[in-house]
Amino acid sequence: NARHDIGTCVVGGMLTAVVIGVLLIPLCYVSVRRLLGDKLDEEPGHGPGAPEGSPLTGPPPGEA
Repeated sequence: NARHDIGTCVVGGMLTAVVIGVLLIPLCYVSVRRLLGDKLDEEPGHGPGAPEGSPLTGPPPGEA
C-alpha cells in the first residue's frame, strides 16, 4: 500500500514537472514577449533617464 502511494506521488510529480517545463514556461515567455515587445530589446542604460557618462553608458565619445 505505501509503495503504491509513494509511486503515485512520484509519477504525479514527474508529470507535473513535465507540464510546467514543456508547456507553462514557454507559454509565459511568449506572453511576456508579446506584452512588452520592443521594451525588452532596449539596451540597459540607453533609455530615458540615463545621464551621459553614467556607469551603464560609459564616458561620452572623445573623453576615453
